[in-house]
Amino acid sequence: MFFLLVPPCGLIPLSGYLRFWIITSQQKTRISRYEMSGVSSMSTGSVTTSSNRSAIRISASLVPVCVQVGVSLGVNPSYLQRWVDSVDLEALEAGLIDANQVSDLVKWITDCTDRTDVAFLVGEVFDFDFFPAVTTYLRSLDCLRNLRCDIGFIQRLFSPQFCIEVKEVGEWIEVRLGVLDAAVNDQLDPLIVRFAVSGVMTFCQKLLASLLQEDGFIEGFYFRESEPDSVDDYRNYLKSPLHFGADFDGFIVPRSLLDLPLRGALPMLNAKARARLVEVSNTLIEADTLAEKLLEAFHQHHRLLSLPLPATAAHFNVSERTLQRRLQAESVTFFELQEQAKRLVATELLKKGTSTDDVAEQLGFADRRSFCRAFKRWFDKSPSAFRAEITS
Repeated sequence: MFFLLVPPCGLIPLSGYLRFWIITSQQKTRISRYEMSGVSSMSTGSVTTSSNRSAIRISASLVPVCVQVGVSLGVNPSYLQRWVDSVDLEALEAGLIDANQVSDLVKWITDCTDRTDVAFLVGEVFDFDFFPAVTTYLRSLDCLRNLRCDIGFIQRLFSPQFCIEVKEVGEWIEVRLGVLDAAVNDQLDPLIVRFAVSGVMTFCQKLLASLLQEDGFIEGFYFRESEPDSVDDYRNYLKSPLHFGADFDGFIVPRSLLDLPLRGALPMLNAKARARLVEVSNTLIEADTLAEKLLEAFHQHHRLLSLPLPATAAHFNVSERTLQRRLQAESVTFFELQEQAKRLVATELLKKGTSTDDVAEQLGFADRRSFCRAFKRWFDKSPSAFRAEITS
């Protein structure tokens, strides 16, 4: 039996947890304005989930929210339960689930209802019910500058791989959404990216309006993708100007908002809630998979990129057999991880202006030619072509 940790209620079986949400979703009225008539009697066909695991894990708390949205749109709960029964429970770890499985659920609800706004609805409905300390922390903030400093360990509750970067650019604040590993980002299903970006932006819009007790502070939303056919959904849910084809996913707000006093400020309560968040964040870091720890080690210590499996196992104080077995349980091989890390480090070094010969040496290649062949295989272009693109 596998369990989800749902503070403060304790341990609840996953299937029971989702059944609970299906039942309570029918009783909620928060999103009743989105209900459709006649959908519950539809033919849904077979329920399928992705057979391939992604490199991204996200909070399993999104699953009951998606189920809640599905029920509110008229999807028969018994059909949703079929999807729940098909979930790969072994993919669960530290309350996180494979992003492909949530993507499959969103696709399925979209197909069932002919609605293209499911991700936006999830963003509107989502709250930190699964972890009250987050709500307490947010509601007791004295200003947004503190949130900017703490955003790292809060976003970790959503996903160890997704990141929210806050940059001060002149009189503006850019809030950028992305994935920590650029190589992983290139391999992501575009639907996962669209779901994450549109859902998170909708949630952030709701959160800012709640904290500032006023709408309209977001000056614009920016998207890497070109304008989609479903652009009307973006206009319906996001209340600020939209910019497609941008160089980042995110939004901008005036820099003056950082130090604007918030009405619900309770510094002592906020400090206690923050301490709890730090504790949980540290727990999640400790619960990272071995694959994630290896990738981090490869990224921080380039000399490991040239070490064979036995030497790497010795570095982590485990046997070669144990290392292989644990990676196999995470559906990844040592070679795949080392290659992934080399791709990431190679692009980072080239962007910094490091010479091709030095990059080849740091990544453990025998010579420049071997590195260039590998780079061509990874990105279908030479290191010099890649460097020319980023400097043009």
